[in-house]
Amino acid sequence: MTGDELLNFVDQQLFPALRGLSARDPRAYMVREVFEGNNNYMKSGTNICKVFNKLNEIDFNKATERHLFGEIYETILQELQTAGDYGEFYTPRALTQFIVEMVNPKLGERILDPACGTAGFLTSVIEHLKKQAKNVNHRKSIQDNVHGWEWKPLPYVLATTNLILHDIELPDITYRDAMDKPLSEYKEKDRVECIVANPPFGGTVANSNQNNFPANFRTKESADLFLVLMIHLLKQGGRAGIVLPDGSLTGDGVKQRVRQKLLEDCNVHTIIRLPQSVFAPYATVSTNLLFLRKANQLKRYGTTNTLYHKDKKPITKQDRFVLRNLNQ
Repeated sequence: MTGDELLNFVDQQLFPALRGLSARDPRAYMVREVFEGNNNYMKSGTNICKVFNKLNEIDFNKATERHLFGEIYETILQELQTAGDYGEFYTPRALTQFIVEMVNPKLGERILDPACGTAGFLTSVIEHLKKQAKNVNHRKSIQDNVHGWEWKPLPYVLATTNLILHDIELPDITYRDAMDKPLSEYKEKDRVECIVANPPFGGTVANSNQNNFPANFRTKESADLFLVLMIHLLKQGGRAGIVLPDGSLTGDGVKQRVRQKLLEDCNVHTIIRLPQSVFAPYATVSTNLLFLRKANQLKRYGTTNTLYHKDKKPITKQDRFVLRNLNQ
């Protein structure tokens, strides 16, 4: 098939059939979830046929070809970095890899990105954990313990595909708004050892979801609510590496109260100030990397030691050495 015949088949038969797959089989359920909120936007059956023919040239059973396609896919994601309103599509890979290296997740630990976008942080986590894996059980542990949440349909599809291309057979990417339920409904079993994230900032919270948070933290600024959520989701002793805008560290009112909670509940041991060019052109606000451990440090010790890295130079090997020692 090609042309209008293929286009009609995709729109009228293929997509509806995929949305109607059984929820009892895990693979079928994953495919159904992916296609539930998406439509075909290609209106040329001839071009669809060209895409299918090109994909059919790839043998996904061969690791070398699958990994090559994964590299191509990463390039496509990078070219999407100007899409979206607040940079939700792409965080530079050098940044995700650095944050994951500093947080240093271990096999058996539960790792979460509650605003995973196209899963850049999660793929960096997977590659980091693969270096620790020695057997099949270790590989299974990676699949069972790497989790992501994403509430926009296109990034959700891209994230799921991205994890499959990184050898995760059944990615645990949940199609949901991270703020869609009250904090009080999260129990100890929902908490995780590691969080790595670049939550959306500069946007407003949808569906009055700020009401799911305690009254003294309610705001429409998404970054502040994500910070409260991530602190809540960390286990005691849990670690996090987070990208945050300047306003979260300097603002008054609700931002100040959020900051107080951050310093009371966590040891914020490292802050790295990023150049404005990191997220250009879709975001020009100044941003920072926060590395923290949930440990009630202020209550126990009365103070906390924080390293501020303020220059505009790239992170050097010496910086990595210092940060690694702090992290330990």
